[in-house]
Amino acid sequence: MNFCFLLGIVLLDAAGSTFLKLSQGFSHLLPVLAMLLCYSAEQIGLVLILNRLDLSLVYAVRSSAGMVLVAVIGIAAFHEPLTAGKAISLSLIVLGVIGLNYGGAKTTSISPSNCTDRTV
Repeated sequence: MNFCFLLGIVLLDAAGSTFLKLSQGFSHLLPVLAMLLCYSAEQIGLVLILNRLDLSLVYAVRSSAGMVLVAVIGIAAFHEPLTAGKAISLSLIVLGVIGLNYGGAKTTSISPSNCTDRTV
């Protein structure tokens, strides 16, 4: 369940960033409202997940996974260039998150298999 909840937070963060881009400097009302909704829901989710997972893990996963997802959205939806440097950097971010999650002592796992656990 922790993994699914954290994944939802990452998706809200990426959606908020995408709506921020679509708002074109806050000049379009609907994307601004959608952005505010996504970011507000994300923050509420963070408050709830921090009761179950370590702060360092939650913020590392949220920030890095959000960066990678937003970069992919930028490349796919906004036709931003995918340079070799960008691809290598994104790969290093992913490896860093894997290292944080599996590389040391941890109090709680956030593997996808936890999605079947229905406890909150």
